[in-house]
Amino acid sequence: MISGQAPERDYSRWTNQKHLVWSSAENFFRDSKFADGIHTLKFGDGAELDIMLRGLNSQSQLAVPVFFSGAVQDRARKSGPFFSGETIAHELSIPFISIADPGLEIDGSTHIAWYAGSLEFDVVTAISSLLESIATRLDRELLLIGGCAGGFAAILFGTILGDRASVLAWNPQTDILRYAPSFVQQYLVSAFAENFSTDNFDADWREKAKIYLDGIGVETSLMNAARNQLPRRMFIIQNASDWHVREHTAPLINHFGMDYWSRGLHTKNSSHAIWITDFGEGHAPLPSAAVASAIKEFLTPAATIDSVQTSLIRTGFNAGVQPGTEPRSLTHIADRLIQEMKLVWKHDRESQSVEIEFGRIPPHFGGLRFGFFTELDSGQLHQLRWFSSVSSFKFSGKQSTLGKTITVKVQDGFGQAIGALNMEVPPKKNRIFIYGSCVSRDPFSFEHDFELVDYVARSSLGSAFASPPDRYSLNSPPDLTKIDSAFQRRMVKIDVEKRLHSLLLDSNFDVLLLDLIDERLQLFPFCGTYLTYSVELQRSGVSSLRAGLIPPGSSEFFKLWETGLEKLIHACSPTRIIVNKTYWATHMVDGSPLPQQDNIARNNDILDALYARLASLDGIRFIEYPTKSLVADSDHKWGVAPYHYVPGAGEHLLASLEMILRQP
Repeated sequence: MISGQAPERDYSRWTNQKHLVWSSAENFFRDSKFADGIHTLKFGDGAELDIMLRGLNSQSQLAVPVFFSGAVQDRARKSGPFFSGETIAHELSIPFISIADPGLEIDGSTHIAWYAGSLEFDVVTAISSLLESIATRLDRELLLIGGCAGGFAAILFGTILGDRASVLAWNPQTDILRYAPSFVQQYLVSAFAENFSTDNFDADWREKAKIYLDGIGVETSLMNAARNQLPRRMFIIQNASDWHVREHTAPLINHFGMDYWSRGLHTKNSSHAIWITDFGEGHAPLPSAAVASAIKEFLTPAATIDSVQTSLIRTGFNAGVQPGTEPRSLTHIADRLIQEMKLVWKHDRESQSVEIEFGRIPPHFGGLRFGFFTELDSGQLHQLRWFSSVSSFKFSGKQSTLGKTITVKVQDGFGQAIGALNMEVPPKKNRIFIYGSCVSRDPFSFEHDFELVDYVARSSLGSAFASPPDRYSLNSPPDLTKIDSAFQRRMVKIDVEKRLHSLLLDSNFDVLLLDLIDERLQLFPFCGTYLTYSVELQRSGVSSLRAGLIPPGSSEFFKLWETGLEKLIHACSPTRIIVNKTYWATHMVDGSPLPQQDNIARNNDILDALYARLASLDGIRFIEYPTKSLVADSDHKWGVAPYHYVPGAGEHLLASLEMILRQP
């Protein structure tokens, strides 16, 4: 904070108005006749108060608007006095009083002063006496108007004047010391320099300031237990997403003993209400059209809070509000709310998240807010994110950075504690994408601690990453409706349309589990590309002369396979690939040999060559098998085949996968 000499007040901006200076308030009341213009009233010790008057001598019986100013932006570049309400009063063609805050004239770097006064000037007493005298002289009600700091002043003077005044305020501060520290401290240094300086604000500065200010009679809070008087009518409008709701509005509602009525409206009776509604982001000002409408309605002494609210609604200033989401107190149903909510854990390859499910609770009900915490090994709660309306939290980085549990503390829209939700942080499940055959997929029917993301089969590497078919020459496309099985239709579709590459890029997985058993299938040249010549493809109506097929183990097969491998590792790093290194079984579980031993040996030779090529990739890992595991199962659900193994092979796969993934 930097203190600075206040610029000299500049009255030249009001060239069409008189500027009258009065040696005392008594002289002003005796001789001014409430003439239009700016009046400077002098008080003891050089203190001065600037007020602007217009039209007070009219014979109207309407209430007289009295405007109070809020914060001044870019204060150092501006000269006082600072008046509010002149423009809107001119638009409405109504008389008005505007009172400048003397606190803004002490120091050129003070942006906000709340009409709270200073060590040299009891502003509250001066203005209170001024307004009481004006109300008495005119015998008319005063309508005190202000937003933010001006709202604080309007409500304060309304509680002093009582039945002589009504109040219209928006987004008011209600406790000066609970406002933004930098602005409050600047004000204290400016107005009470003998007791405050820029370097004496410690952690307890608010408590110390309150004790001091209470001691010299400066009111900093509207929640003054000794001041129970209310203005005749009072309507306060508060923006729902403003932090003022919790720090300033909720305490005032509790102080006045107001009850929730409906749609954000809190009432003490038909003449005193606070309305929390949504008309902007954060500390947004009440739109000028809404202010004008409310003032116009409120000027009639018989107008009610209901009629003022109706006039505001007609302006459409809060047209986007969702009824029921306005911040409110929910402590009376806290247990029911907590019972409806539960925490759900989610994770993907790169992060984990916890989300709140709300059951029968409507979204954003009552302005509910959530703070996310994790319990560290020390037993302490570590804050992950402070309270907000966002009901999920995404953890970045490794799960080891999280604590044992997640705690979500729940508050209502007034910042009151509703309860807490707890859950243990579950162990992270590795997400597996299988590209291979049933030898890799079937073991996942056993109990396991993995998450299966996707499974692609019946697609040789030489086909999977080839170019899509040339549609211009596609005379007889595969008819997938001829394939009865939905799974088989999907596999053929993926192979024909070459979708594996996009599936790998679009899926969140930790490991690509790769097996090569389907490399036993021939490749079929088709419309400028190659298809895997599976039984399922043939069922779709695609057929070929045997002479046109590319057999496994041929030079052309290896060339196409190598091209596919290069594209595979471009889509998925070898460090994320685990190879399920299986071979064709030669014997049944009872020791009897399987038929076609020459074919089994030929396919195993091809697998050896392919595994050798994979082993040359840095970072790739393998699941090896003991020989006794790779035996054919005579009772296998898919029938007897050299690659339909006994259950022990699947158990070995899961155990090996878990062991590999536990390694750093």
